[in-house]
Amino acid sequence: MKKTIKLSLLLAVFFTTTFSSHLKAQTADAEIQVLTRQFQDAYNKEDAKAIKAMYTADAVRVEVDGKTTNGAEGVKAIYETQFKNGDATVLINSVNVVSPNSTNATATGTFHVNGKTVKGDKIDLTGAYTNTLVKQNGQWKISKTVLNNLVKTIVTHKVADWAKWKEGFDSFKQQRLDGGELSYEVGTLNDDPGTVYVINEWASVDKAKAFFANPALAEAMKKFGVIEAPHFMYLDKK
Repeated sequence: MKKTIKLSLLLAVFFTTTFSSHLKAQTADAEIQVLTRQFQDAYNKEDAKAIKAMYTADAVRVEVDGKTTNGAEGVKAIYETQFKNGDATVLINSVNVVSPNSTNATATGTFHVNGKTVKGDKIDLTGAYTNTLVKQNGQWKISKTVLNNLVKTIVTHKVADWAKWKEGFDSFKQQRLDGGELSYEVGTLNDDPGTVYVINEWASVDKAKAFFANPALAEAMKKFGVIEAPHFMYLDKK
């Protein structure tokens, strides 16, 4: 009887802890999505001061070319210069939030800046971002921003059955997101319905290569009917 009670208590603790962790992760995701919208609104209102308030005092920003800016004040100066030199709006898409605990998280997504410079030249910039976030005094703040060019890949492989393969692809969604996937498109070749194609966008080449090298992916492909080695293509937009 005591063993039964002890087991019941252990199960209750396990399920309570699991549910609590899941709830915290959902809360962090929702809160960071709100922060993303606030950042987008502040940019479109050309409010560099509001953007600065979303960063930690010792924040780091890394540009596509590797240039690094330190401190929230430095980040503010970047946006003040952008607003002075052009009139543009940004559309930010938050794709995935990974929250290992209630005070630390990583968010990835894409951005598209569209407008004109003060000289009348067109601004049309698209890229990927990875934000590292910490919770300070109950508020999420960005401690590091890394910007990258979008990386696109095309993968093709033979499958035994499209429906079974698609089921497996869908079931691997969270692993794809955690691996840095920003978008996807799937289908089959027009003249060969037994060959599947997958077009992805990634936050970086390294993330794409690391995902494709994951042994768990190879196991999933085999389980869901991939019948020959896939072909990988990494694209550079010119």
